[in-house]
Amino acid sequence: MDKAAKEAFVSGLEGTTLFEVMALAAVVPVVVFLRRLIGTITPRFASVKERPGPEAYVLDFVVVVLPVLLAVMIEHSLATILTLLLITTASVYFIFVRSRVEKRSSQSHLATSSRKPYLAVWRSTMMITTCICILGVDFHAFPRRFAKTETFGTSLMDVGVGSFVLANALLSPQARAIPIKGWQVMHTLRRLIPLVVLGTARIVVTSLASYQVHVGEYGVHWNFFYTLAVVALLAAILPVPPRWSGAAGAAVLAAHQAALSKWSMTDYIMTEERDQDSLLDLNKEGICSIPGYFGLHLLGVQLGHTLLHAQAGHVASGLGPRLGGAAASAPRATQSSTSWSGAHKIWLLSGSLWASMYVATHAVEEVSRRSTNVAYVCFMLAYNLTVIGSFYMMDLLLPPVPIPLLQAINDHLLFTFLVANMLTGLVNVSVHTMEVGQVEAVAIVALYLGCVCFATISLDRHLKREVKQNI
Repeated sequence: MDKAAKEAFVSGLEGTTLFEVMALAAVVPVVVFLRRLIGTITPRFASVKERPGPEAYVLDFVVVVLPVLLAVMIEHSLATILTLLLITTASVYFIFVRSRVEKRSSQSHLATSSRKPYLAVWRSTMMITTCICILGVDFHAFPRRFAKTETFGTSLMDVGVGSFVLANALLSPQARAIPIKGWQVMHTLRRLIPLVVLGTARIVVTSLASYQVHVGEYGVHWNFFYTLAVVALLAAILPVPPRWSGAAGAAVLAAHQAALSKWSMTDYIMTEERDQDSLLDLNKEGICSIPGYFGLHLLGVQLGHTLLHAQAGHVASGLGPRLGGAAASAPRATQSSTSWSGAHKIWLLSGSLWASMYVATHAVEEVSRRSTNVAYVCFMLAYNLTVIGSFYMMDLLLPPVPIPLLQAINDHLLFTFLVANMLTGLVNVSVHTMEVGQVEAVAIVALYLGCVCFATISLDRHLKREVKQNI
């Protein structure tokens, strides 16, 4: 009964307005901006150390993680929190520390670093938001309109899997114009094994533990890990040159949308009827959405190649492994990775994609994460480019002061996500989440986030200590 009630709790939802989704997304750049200001004007938190002290991680958690948690889980707090943070950061920057920031920027090596910290911060804050949502959604304190939509619409949780697919595309070898040889393809395929194992383990564990599974998301057996694995597999066995990747992605999406609209695949995906003897019917949401995600991947490769990496060489090795496990390493560029012209291009393209989403929504089909239609792909590209553009601008205004917690999460995305999933399951089998009040729910999710961050930090420090000892 409890399982059925929890499944019903996250079913049949219609999402929220696009404005509210973007308002929630705006909280993240604001708190990161505030954290960088603190690091810029306070030498204790601005130094680049291999092993930052505990106070740096605590500051990161309090300034970056907790405000995002409160914005998501406290119903009427978003406008107040966002407004106060905007006023605080703007006032501090323009009244008190602007001259000091400019002075430190001119003297700091970080200001001329060729790394792309805006991409690393985008990935790590995306993971933090995901960790908040996957547990928070099981509590009444989490607004239902932020949970995944059942059929059509936009919500905060709808951006998750699309953002991860795009992140892998932007940092892929193809996007960085790194030639892929035969042995590298086999190496890439071997790296998919952990995703397949994790996807299978999730099926087994949820079945044995009678854990609630909303089949409307991916199907009966399909899940997030399988989607990432199949998209990566297609990218490996169907290599497309970066300069043609955008055209190929557009062609895939056009064919996918034609199947959805003209051949009634949307009706097939949205109906609750399933043939229990057909694996395709049982997992139609996950399987039928693959062309859309693959099209998103191809467009992301083109975007990363022409807009992000072409400006200043390749992504630096500091970006660490992608969620799928592949390292995002490449030689450093010899010039600054950000420029005002680059910012203009990002914002111009972002605006164009928002317009494309509007046209697709009204002329073709409403946004649907479930079918990954053209409107959803435009939504994912526009949403993430807007967030990336915000962090990109931040690198122009402030020296990219290291944020140790975000660096650790960025370097261990898959580990962070696994720990979050295990703790989410543990909380759900230990606590009747639907009976917990708002204050208790926020406290539980905050404690859970603290455990996730602590585990990631511990792994990061352990690995760095081993590397140092082996040198």
